[in-house]
Amino acid sequence: MANCLTNDNLADAAARTLVSIRTSESATALEKALAASTTEKTAIAIVTALGDLKVANAENAILDFTKKYNSDAFQRTALIALSKIGGTASASLFQNKLNDAAYSYDKFDAVGLGIDYAQSLIDNKHDQDAIKFLNKFFQESQKAKSINGQFASLKLLAAINPGKQQKNLLSAVKSDNGAYRNLALQLLGKYGKGSDAKSLLALASKGTPEVQESVLNYLAHNGSASSLNAIQALVGKTTSPVTKLAGLSAINKLSQGKETNTLIQAFDADQEFNNSVKALILSSKDANVINDVNTALASVDDSKKFSYWIY
Repeated sequence: MANCLTNDNLADAAARTLVSIRTSESATALEKALAASTTEKTAIAIVTALGDLKVANAENAILDFTKKYNSDAFQRTALIALSKIGGTASASLFQNKLNDAAYSYDKFDAVGLGIDYAQSLIDNKHDQDAIKFLNKFFQESQKAKSINGQFASLKLLAAINPGKQQKNLLSAVKSDNGAYRNLALQLLGKYGKGSDAKSLLALASKGTPEVQESVLNYLAHNGSASSLNAIQALVGKTTSPVTKLAGLSAINKLSQGKETNTLIQAFDADQEFNNSVKALILSSKDANVINDVNTALASVDDSKKFSYWIY
């Protein structure tokens, strides 16, 4: 097997065979083969196998070979292997590749492999090294306006220590990027605390209709009745039908269908909007909803009743 690993034509098959065996002897054989490798082709096969087996002892040897072979093929192979191994010595290599890529996707996929590397650091219980790497990753991604980089690094940072990421998560909720904004809200739902609702409503009051809609949809599922007054105030001030409908939906859900009058008072000249509000009212499971509808309609001008409600 050793002879096969040093043969350009046989190295790949031999290395894959050792990966399938998955024993400590396989790892040792691959480490010895890498030390004896004299061609880039055999080195690529062996490094790939060492990465698949996550052989931690091979980290420094692989790093040395990145200085020997500068081809894109070998550099990417090494990055993939080192991202799986997750050793602390590889951080500077990943940092350099990310800097070269300006934290955007490139031919090496430095952003994706950098995140894989950080996850491997976490898996290997190198949390402090992972935090240091990810903090830099997040900050530089912000400067580069790389949403994918911010998205991925913030997710891992929140998983390690959610309390320290509350400020970043709340800031992300204000993003113009809907996917990033909703990821932040998902993470707040998973790691946040009850007082987040107040902060979210405060930033929503100054946000775009899209931000307001996202926050209100989040609170509908993760908020409490204590937020009803603030949500009603936001609904009363907004001129955006999207925000208003999201707010009414949150009010209906958080009040358990007991704010029928508030919903009816929101009817306006937009029949499509009114139909959406009617659907909310009809979805209510509150036993008094019919009485509430009749009471509310009694105060509506007769000339407008039909356009508001068919009864």
